[in-house]
Amino acid sequence: MGYYVNFDTKRVKTIFLSIGILLFVLSLIAHQFENWDIYRGLRGIISFVGIALLLYFQGKRAPKKLLLFLLLYGSSSIVTIWYESQDFAVAAMALNAFSFLVLLMFIYPLVYFRRLDRFMLLVFVIMVCVIGYLMYEFVAMMQSFSTSSLHYAFILLSAMVGVLTSFFALLYNHNYASRASLAFTLFFFLLLFAEVFRGIGYYDFAFGDVAVFIARILLIVATFLLVKYSLLLAANK
Repeated sequence: MGYYVNFDTKRVKTIFLSIGILLFVLSLIAHQFENWDIYRGLRGIISFVGIALLLYFQGKRAPKKLLLFLLLYGSSSIVTIWYESQDFAVAAMALNAFSFLVLLMFIYPLVYFRRLDRFMLLVFVIMVCVIGYLMYEFVAMMQSFSTSSLHYAFILLSAMVGVLTSFFALLYNHNYASRASLAFTLFFFLLLFAEVFRGIGYYDFAFGDVAVFIARILLIVATFLLVKYSLLLAANK
């Protein structure tokens, strides 16, 4: 039996809510003062807070791949402080792509197709195709803003791995239909939307600052959902 934290208690909810509000308020202040270095750096700190929470609650029992994902994803965000530099832009997207690959390697061994009938398989394939098409259109919009072909290649790789992982997340939840599997699925899709809104806000495609704030809120919630998933997963072992 792994270490279990009851998220339904008032104390735990207060802790997570307080940290989440603090991170968002700090981001809001940095944005209002147009301190983009701090604003981008705080995005990385959100992931590092996730690592700290996992280590605090689980210690050595924390899943290594989830820790690695948060480390790579947070590092990618830190590197975006210098995103206007071509080399750093490539490095940021490379770290982002590798972090998604780590998530894919984490979830793939946990899924199986035995309980998946043809109808559900068709539904999942259609859903993933729709998500894939939307991601493709979004990435295509970003091509003209990429700093180099290598930079765009890593953006495309991140999107492709994201679409594939979304399929396995749906399948994972279908296989287990538990609080843990639902938490992971919600985490991943919130993370995808956070990425999309981050791109919309950064390149000013639409919605102005609203897209930026939505992206930050989604990232904070997604990170806490990943922590919750890890603890629920440990409790079920």
